[in-house]
Amino acid sequence: MAEYRKDPLVERWVIIAPDRAGRPHEFVETESVRRGGVCVFCAGNESETTPEIDAIREAGTAKNGPGWRVRAVGNKFPFLNVNGEWGVGNGECQSDGLFTSHPAVGKHEVLIESATHVTRSGELSVEQLTDVLRLYRSRLAELRREPGIRYVQIFKNVGEAGGASIEHLHSQLAALTIVPAAVAEEHAASLAYHAEHRRCVFCDLIAAELAAKVRIVEQTPSYVVACPYASRFSYEMQLLPRRHAADFDCLSDADLAELAVVLRRTLVRVESFGARPAYNVVLHTDSFDSFGPEHYHWHMEVLPRGSKQAGFEWATGVFVNAVAPEAAAAVLRRALGTSAGDDPPVETPPSDSESGDGKEAGDCKTGVTRRGEFAD
Repeated sequence: MAEYRKDPLVERWVIIAPDRAGRPHEFVETESVRRGGVCVFCAGNESETTPEIDAIREAGTAKNGPGWRVRAVGNKFPFLNVNGEWGVGNGECQSDGLFTSHPAVGKHEVLIESATHVTRSGELSVEQLTDVLRLYRSRLAELRREPGIRYVQIFKNVGEAGGASIEHLHSQLAALTIVPAAVAEEHAASLAYHAEHRRCVFCDLIAAELAAKVRIVEQTPSYVVACPYASRFSYEMQLLPRRHAADFDCLSDADLAELAVVLRRTLVRVESFGARPAYNVVLHTDSFDSFGPEHYHWHMEVLPRGSKQAGFEWATGVFVNAVAPEAAAAVLRRALGTSAGDDPPVETPPSDSESGDGKEAGDCKTGVTRRGEFAD
């Protein structure tokens, strides 16, 4: 029987309609985007990208050359005016009655996740994925210092149906002078909940899901992966830290090491549905001008693209999901052989002293980095 479900975090309804019979094999499998030729994201082809912005490199290697493990470069086809200047005057709103606009100044970057050609997250080791997360943290900490930037959205598109134009694994980053509506909605809802209950809604949600167990996909000492109660997509997952933290760039190296294990397992579950399933990963963190970090909780969303939105969804904003999250969680647990109550052992990659990175988390809300930047 179909039912309406309201998202406990925001004012959003979905329809769970199991009779539409969505199944794992209905995930979209995309054609390979690179059909021969040179991959511009592979090591040795650094001259094919824009200049390097940030990287984790082997000692003694030079910027804009081989020797990197993960690398940030400017997007060749940005949807923001990346050469604009911050400040009053450049970004002032222009309003003519109902119509308001201002220059879309910002930064649009590509975060290349491997020097070798990989197309599936399961091909990345835990150590490699830890490097990717460290690059996320580094870019957020650096951009926090930029005047005028209010929010940084990090996201990953995998597969053509997921929006990827190059198959080599990469994420993207958009530094914005606005707070996007989806994030602002989360902030407003979590602030209202905190004002009424004096508690974080995300923390309460984690506790409720752990008690219910039916939508839990995996849990570790520090993280929980669950299929949201009001999932918009079949097999959608949400990854949340158990310890309250508003800002992703506050995470320590140990936090990122455990997160890499959990995130890799989560993405491997999605990739178990086919040769090239399409999906998106989004990171939601606190806005840079927030003054209420006690009410917000950073998190990741994993959004498989097994079905397309059509007229009803566009007309109403109400998603129709053919797989109940309770059923989805059971399938996803079986994909790697876990149970709702499992606390699997956490494999941690080498410490910084072993890997030679020597990076620590930023000082959140102040934009001051405690020690070390990524090597050139």
